[in-house]
Amino acid sequence: MKNQQEVYRQDEETQTKENLIKSKFEKQFDIWDGSHKALVKMVKGNLNDDESFKHVKTKYMFINSGKTVRIFMDYRAKNGFGAYMLGHIIADYDSDENLIEIIKSKE
Repeated sequence: MKNQQEVYRQDEETQTKENLIKSKFEKQFDIWDGSHKALVKMVKGNLNDDESFKHVKTKYMFINSGKTVRIFMDYRAKNGFGAYMLGHIIADYDSDENLIEIIKSKE
């Protein structure tokens, strides 16, 4: 049977690993507007006018036991007629900023 000190040490090690993973993910986000840098770059690359991109908001949550971050981003950008439209994208990224999957994209 484990003594209380061993259990405490294991809990501390688990928390340290979780904090390292979380900090690795947090570096992927812009400190000023909260946008996910790689996702913004990908979205801009698919726009008619990438300079018209305006970030609205970004939310995220950890999934797959903290190995993946699911990002929900709203943005505004010009469509083919020059009018600003609201876009929404949901995407999963790993801790190394690699795109895993685009769940949903609406322009």
